[in-house]
Amino acid sequence: MLPILPRVGNMMLRVEPVRWDNLAQFIQYVAAHGSEHDASYLPGAGFAPSGAHPGYVLLQDGAVVGAVSLMRTRRYLQAHRGRFSLFHSLDGSHQTYSLLFNAIRRHFNGLHSVYLFLPAARTAAAEAVLQLGFTVERYSYVMRIDNLHPAGLVLPEGFTLQPIQPSDEHSASLFADAINTSFGELAGHVPMHADLVRNWAEEDTYLEDGTALLLKGRRAVGTVGVMRDSDDHNSGEIMALSVAKDHRGQGLGRLLLRHAVCFATWRGLRPVYLSLNAENNTALRLYATEGFAVTETMICYSKDCSPANLAGQ
Repeated sequence: MLPILPRVGNMMLRVEPVRWDNLAQFIQYVAAHGSEHDASYLPGAGFAPSGAHPGYVLLQDGAVVGAVSLMRTRRYLQAHRGRFSLFHSLDGSHQTYSLLFNAIRRHFNGLHSVYLFLPAARTAAAEAVLQLGFTVERYSYVMRIDNLHPAGLVLPEGFTLQPIQPSDEHSASLFADAINTSFGELAGHVPMHADLVRNWAEEDTYLEDGTALLLKGRRAVGTVGVMRDSDDHNSGEIMALSVAKDHRGQGLGRLLLRHAVCFATWRGLRPVYLSLNAENNTALRLYATEGFAVTETMICYSKDCSPANLAGQ
């Protein structure tokens, strides 16, 4: 149990780890406020606090006024990084963010750095994390298309587009390996594992046949996925669109993008979103020519959490 903290004004603040007795409060807070920052990996109804995904709530006279949660799954541990799935307080102050940060930092063991994304417009939260020693690592864009005009698809000879079932271990492994090969040099890429692909089927955003491999013979040379948007299930999200380096420049990325738009249209999803690193100019140009427009800039903030760096804090 964490100690009771001094009063702030006339209110008492207290930080508690997420446990079964306060889990419902935590999930309610996430649902109400999590998407104000980053909706990518928000803890949902099936969330269970664990060493791989610890969390804390900040209470003010019994009401949740802030929460933090860190992902320490195998995928992130392999890269020696931790990603915040949630880091939010209602008042956006340095004080409340500090309380949450000092609680979650005990889970930084084995990590070289931790990071989170914030919308560029969230200046108060940005100021709070900058005061905690975070620095800007990179930028990414959220893009959106409203007017969906599915185009006919013609696969080049020798290529097949194969929807995969996450329960198919071989296909899930091919998908993960293709992503890692294609995105390995992009800033911030965290290795993907087959078990993560398989777990997609358990998400409430999952769409059957929405995940597909582009094959040339038996080799996976491209990937794409379409899921419901986590914040609005009537919208779609395109993810994991990749083409192997030795097959780029052949129009395959455009083909996969059009397939994703067709699939989203067939499922009645509108609008459709995707995100990409701001440095990926080739993809940015492709998406723009297909009708996608940038709607939001996200900023990745990271912090060196080596013992030497944290010792004086």
